[in-house]
Amino acid sequence: MRAAILCLVNQERKRFHLPLLHENAKLDHSAQAHTDDMVKRNYFSHYSPNGAAPWDRMSAAGYNWSWAGENIATGYPTPASVIDAWMSDVGHCQNILTPQFHDIGIGVNPHGIRKVGSGPATWTQDFGLRRGQNPPSNNQRPMNGCPHGI
Repeated sequence: MRAAILCLVNQERKRFHLPLLHENAKLDHSAQAHTDDMVKRNYFSHYSPNGAAPWDRMSAAGYNWSWAGENIATGYPTPASVIDAWMSDVGHCQNILTPQFHDIGIGVNPHGIRKVGSGPATWTQDFGLRRGQNPPSNNQRPMNGCPHGI
């Protein structure tokens, strides 16, 4: 599932002439832990019940970021369906097409969140640019034109 999400995200970035994202093990850990926590504790939020924000979780996973973002979703059964939903929403689309991001981490759990979605699967994408690293692009046009449907 991670490979499919990475492939679909990079297809979108390539379609809009943006550099491809690189999977990062520390961001994978952050995204997977948050996904599993949301399913286990039955909540749906970028903020954990203890108040931890996405960038807090990324730092705790050892990712030293200068830019950070996160997408979450639940109830979408396939990678294509969740990418379609994210690309159809301004904020999620902007994260996928942010030219400053270099890295991505992906979390997926086969279970939905009971209070929120009626379908299977919960998803998290954590995006980042490491501190001291230059943004791979300055092309803001794709991000500023969101949403883009698939």
